[in-house]
Amino acid sequence: MTQVSALFGTIRPLAWRVASLGAILAGLAATLSPVHAAAFEWDVSTEVWVATMSGRAGTAIEARSRWPTRDGAYQIVGYEDGSDRPTRFRVSWGSIDPNTLDGDSSTIEIPGQPYNALNAAMTVNIGADRVATAIQVCLNNDRIKGLRLWGKAVGRDGTLGNSERKSEARRNNCHDSGWSARVGCGTKKAISALRFHKRSDGKNKWSFSGISIACSRIR
Repeated sequence: MTQVSALFGTIRPLAWRVASLGAILAGLAATLSPVHAAAFEWDVSTEVWVATMSGRAGTAIEARSRWPTRDGAYQIVGYEDGSDRPTRFRVSWGSIDPNTLDGDSSTIEIPGQPYNALNAAMTVNIGADRVATAIQVCLNNDRIKGLRLWGKAVGRDGTLGNSERKSEARRNNCHDSGWSARVGCGTKKAISALRFHKRSDGKNKWSFSGISIACSRIR
């Protein structure tokens, strides 16, 4: 009987230690795993497509994150074919909530036209800790040859910061006179979606020629 009691006395502390270790590991896993329930989201009722755009209008292709109520754009990468035509863009999205780790990327391309996947033509990146608030394109022969992207940090209370960070990329044939109007969201909104516009050159070939934006508040 004494041996049995001693055995149970040994098992109980061991079981407690195993349970405690399990709780610690579960908490660690929850900390390291991406959180999909954002405290801050886009207030979709405030989303408005800005009437003006940067560049020239054409057939529009819309770009949003797979989590459209939670993610904002922070990076845009452009690719060209072998004939100087911009035919593909990739948008990287990050969570607008600084407390979460969500992220995504979306690809916008012209079907049937090639692109040089090994050599990006232009890349603008304001940092994953910011959300885009304004954009500007440079045109040459109605083709996007340069990009400027502005963005602001989102505070832990969900408000946008006051200072904007700017990122610029341009091809050699983006001239200073080729910059179209800057299009922005104002002081209390940020870019929640984009539309990439494409135009035909009359030879059954298309190029991206402009970008328009939708702006929303964060709640």
